[in-house]
Amino acid sequence: MPIIRSKHTFPESLPTIADICAAATGICGLRVVAEECGATWLASLSFAAHPDCVAGLYARAGANPPHVEVEIVMGGEMTLYWAIVQALRSLGGVPEGPNPEAVPAMYARPITERHLRRRQAWARAKGILGWIVCALLCPIVRLVGGFGGRTGSGA
Repeated sequence: MPIIRSKHTFPESLPTIADICAAATGICGLRVVAEECGATWLASLSFAAHPDCVAGLYARAGANPPHVEVEIVMGGEMTLYWAIVQALRSLGGVPEGPNPEAVPAMYARPITERHLRRRQAWARAKGILGWIVCALLCPIVRLVGGFGGRTGSGA
């Protein structure tokens, strides 16, 4: 599955993981917790009530300028990703890239656990539907593609 990444630079110094979790919690309304994994702070963030929804957080404090990268596996539910992106921006992070993404409206407001479960179910259903469509189209594409290489029997 593809990975979605977002990089934010900080003009001064990096926020702490606790600050990022607190800001993300305030934005989405569900408690975000972290498990620190390394010295430069590599951390896994998740919702306290849904630890299966995880985003990776990487920091480069010695880089000039210091920056934080957040990544999440595409195909999963995106609420946590957007909560962290908004948290980094609210803590002074400047998104890198020529056209930083706007936060979709559905992720810009607090939600309940029930709503998050619905979003997760919908993301799973879309993923399954995508596989079904792919499985149904493969024979058609193969059939059409199979005729393209034939030049006919000939004279």
